Amino acid sequence: MRPLGLTHTLLPGHAKAMPSPHAHGYASYNGKIVDATRMNPSLEFGAGEMISTTADLARFFDALLGGKLVSRSALEQMRATKPAGAGMGYGLGLQEFKLICGKSVYGHSGGTFGYLTDALRSDSGRTLVISANPYTGDAPADILQKALTATFC
Repeated sequence: MRPLGLTHTLLPGHAKAMPSPHAHGYASYNGKIVDATRMNPSLEFGAGEMISTTADLARFFDALLGGKLVSRSALEQMRATKPAGAGMGYGLGLQEFKLICGKSVYGHSGGTFGYLTDALRSDSGRTLVISANPYTGDAPADILQKALTATFC
């Protein structure tokens, strides 16, 4: 994390404390919306243990997809995705989203109680990082595709 200057990214282990400032996460529990910010992130194992900011996520994906972290061959293998449903492909740690304008963007999405994140980058270097609270109603199925189209097409 240090070589990339990811100064707002950490692996908290079993600590429940969050670095300040931070976004609060909210989740549905027993029919109520509760603040889920102070939870043990290790319950999601390695996938949920890292805490970061949108700026650090953008910096990481810019370095990764810009060819600064792995060899060209390794990056090509990571970008060789297979269909995974919902208009997305999955490779070696990367997701590919095919856009209606014919372009593709790469990155990753994730979430845990109270948080959803999408961090994506185009080959032109444009990056979009979305951090949100999970929607508790019926979200339009194409809402992410609309955001990607507006940003990258």
